[in-house]
Amino acid sequence: MTDDKSLPQAERKALQVVHAPALSPGAKLIKVADKISNVRAVLQSPPPDWSNERRIEYIEFCRKVVDGLRGTDATLEALFDEAAGAAELAYRDAA
Repeated sequence: MTDDKSLPQAERKALQVVHAPALSPGAKLIKVADKISNVRAVLQSPPPDWSNERRIEYIEFCRKVVDGLRGTDATLEALFDEAAGAAELAYRDAA
């Protein structure tokens, strides 16, 4: 499930969104859990060189990926929604 690092970042992100719905159920669970972890990290310890705008863009990207994974595990999806909502609120209020 690792991105092809030889591709430009924008293309890698677009492919994540496109491929998410076709993943196996197990891979979907892992991907949702990974996005929860990533969004929490952006809120708790964001890369220091990321602006609030960049942080919000990343959270929006994660939402697009998770939208393609929905229907796999309601509990994980709710955890993602909670984490993404908290992060968006924090960064939109700070902007």
